[in-house]
Amino acid sequence: MKSNSLTPPDASAAIHLARTEPAAVRGGVSLVIPAYNEAGAIAEVVQEATAALLDCGTPFEVIVVDDHSADGTGDLARQAGARVVRHPYNRGYGNSLKSGIQASRYEYVVFCDADGSYPLNQLPRLLEDADQFDMVVGAREGKHFHGSIFKRLARTCQLRLVSFVTGMKVPDANSGFRLIGRESAMRFFDFVCTGFSFTTSITIGMLCEQYLVKFVKVDYRKRTGSSHVRYVRDTLRSLQIIVQCALRYNPLKMFVLCALLPLLAAPLALALALANPLAAVGALVCVCASVLVFALGMLAYCVRGQSSPALPVSSGVYSSARVEEPDKKAA
Repeated sequence: MKSNSLTPPDASAAIHLARTEPAAVRGGVSLVIPAYNEAGAIAEVVQEATAALLDCGTPFEVIVVDDHSADGTGDLARQAGARVVRHPYNRGYGNSLKSGIQASRYEYVVFCDADGSYPLNQLPRLLEDADQFDMVVGAREGKHFHGSIFKRLARTCQLRLVSFVTGMKVPDANSGFRLIGRESAMRFFDFVCTGFSFTTSITIGMLCEQYLVKFVKVDYRKRTGSSHVRYVRDTLRSLQIIVQCALRYNPLKMFVLCALLPLLAAPLALALALANPLAAVGALVCVCASVLVFALGMLAYCVRGQSSPALPVSSGVYSSARVEEPDKKAA
């Protein structure tokens, strides 16, 4: 999804909204589907989601967040039986999820993409451990997930970096198919990315804050229509988000990683010193730079320890969205 640079909603309106929101109904499930120009698949996805949730036997609702689509996505979703949250302009994937979460009525929220790529018949697998884990992530697998060599390489680097930051193996950091407690998700609203990296940032945040997270394998299908992802741009943004998460939760790790770079160059400088003694000065500079970067990392860690923990917040995304109930004819 694209996101335009427009003026955000008034902050006081967002605070008022957060204070007047009703508490979530315990035991039910709200399925949130962010959608931008997905007319080709949205009706089928809503119907598949409804059938899967009916089989689960739990109270539920299906919410489609229409991110200012130009192809009638919202109308088709409403006719298929979904509640529709409409954005007055394109706000991006992450903001769409935030709007859907704030509009939700139930204790648990499930994310799902609108392109038909996730097998919603496997939704019960996410619900099985909802009372034992704070988040259950559908870790994708299959040929449509792995994709081209570029995508494989980028994803491998991303996952290794995420695993380094969180200290545990993460099989899929940015899956769009996951279950999370409504209140837990809202706690991260001021931290998570507003774009495609929303899922990556909330995965890192919950793992670093010691929430219980489970990954279950799910098939990944070929999407309907063309993708809105721009791989080079979004890969760079994802890298930026991961670095920001590392600096927030464990800055020492990033500084140690940076300190290793000049330290690794020191042996090369010493080898060159055999031919030119002046090169020994370069080795000394490398060692000093490494020590300095590491010292800055310890300072950053101390500053982080002194800072106050973030308070639960509710963002102003939903304050500019319009909610429409499902079409009566769909029932």
